[in-house]
Amino acid sequence: MRRYPVKSMLGEEVTESEVTERGLAGDRARAVLDVATGKIASAKNPRLWRALLTVEGARVPGDEELSKLLGREVRLIDVPPEGAELERSVPERVLAEGIEAEVPYTVGTLGGASPEGTFFDFAPLHLISTSTLGRIGELSPRGHVEALRYRPNLVIGTEAE
Repeated sequence: MRRYPVKSMLGEEVTESEVTERGLAGDRARAVLDVATGKIASAKNPRLWRALLTVEGARVPGDEELSKLLGREVRLIDVPPEGAELERSVPERVLAEGIEAEVPYTVGTLGGASPEGTFFDFAPLHLISTSTLGRIGELSPRGHVEALRYRPNLVIGTEAE
């Protein structure tokens, strides 16, 4: 079981956790806000935010150090601004042109199925099965994928059909 204290940063393994309608205790409880745009930082825009994936969410540095790392002024927040948005690069274009390329993006809101005031992309609990990972691996040019790539809270062991 894993939780990610800060959206789009590295997570941590936990052996137990309280689970509520807001997901695992402490999961995605904070996020990075781009001061210039007012948008929430998301690893789904890798050109701007891939450095977030090098930071341990459980031991996150202060705003000044994060701003230096990311090359832009940011703030760590624990309450989403009203109407919080984030940018998601078009994945096919990122794959075709690389993570450094300026590619089109869509602007979306946080948590379509999440409680108000949280930083989840969609829902407060993210599960993935080993069968799903296996199938994605079959379709991937690399031949395999790591569960951590998808940042799930739980990986469910299943038999492939």
